[in-house]
Amino acid sequence: WVEVMEVGNKNLVKALQEFVDSGESEAISLALEIKADLILMDEKEARVLARKYRLNVMGTVGILVWAKKAGRIKTLKDILDDLITSGNFRISNAIYKHALKEVGEK
Repeated sequence: WVEVMEVGNKNLVKALQEFVDSGESEAISLALEIKADLILMDEKEARVLARKYRLNVMGTVGILVWAKKAGRIKTLKDILDDLITSGNFRISNAIYKHALKEVGEK
């Protein structure tokens, strides 16, 4: 269900690299080209930039909240805690608490 695609608009990629790294600039460019319904990004600067292009953005926490609500994972808290402790994943305490509340966990 994952398809690798190459970006066509290399000029846009280069222009976006002034603001975000190459992977993020390619993701935004490709999302625009294929008129993607959603783009997955975690870095704040990239999320802000993607939204300026009117892209719908979701990050890791959003995907995990969706997965919990869809019954794909048992507990959100355990996964978030693992990401934070062993995956060098940064998340604010407010977002952490909000995500857990969203899925009925404490």
